[in-house]
Amino acid sequence: MSEAGVVVSGAANPAQEEARRVTMQIVAQMEVAWNKGSAKQYAAVFGPQVDVIDMNGGHGVGQAQVEAAYTALFNGAFKGTKVAYRIDKLKPLGAGVAVVFLTQRVTQSTDKGDLVALFRPSLTLRKVGNDWKISVFQNTRVQQPQARAAAPAAAPAKADAKAEKPAKAEAAKAEAAPAEGDAKAKPARKK
Repeated sequence: MSEAGVVVSGAANPAQEEARRVTMQIVAQMEVAWNKGSAKQYAAVFGPQVDVIDMNGGHGVGQAQVEAAYTALFNGAFKGTKVAYRIDKLKPLGAGVAVVFLTQRVTQSTDKGDLVALFRPSLTLRKVGNDWKISVFQNTRVQQPQARAAAPAAAPAKADAKAEKPAKAEAAKAEAAPAEGDAKAKPARKK
């Protein structure tokens, strides 16, 4: 893990310093857990009622769902991958709350070389009592045309391809359906 941009605006006060220290610990724990393939340890930094938006736009709630999702990932598309996190920005929002922006580099070694996927997780840390946990987590895959063209068979790319068809079908349904409460919505055109 690197600390590229752990920037706290203005002079650091004790609350900002605590947020910085906790952020470093949580991100380090995430990295160690991922590299061991331990979904249980990875999920331990998430709060019991965390809201998670995954790289494909799916929404999950709760630490148990995080553990189940990462168990599937570590046994499936991301099996054997290694991760490195970089803290890009830390933004304390007040006592016991901070937003953190990361860069996540996932590497999968193959006999043809390493495949790399980049992600930009954003997380909100919240202190409850003496314990800091992730209360909101959102992950976005960085789209790099040269990486997609060079390595279409990469495990992360497979995960995206599987989600693409249902997402397109859902988008088409949403486009055809009138907005809720929209009295002026027009019926879908017949083809």
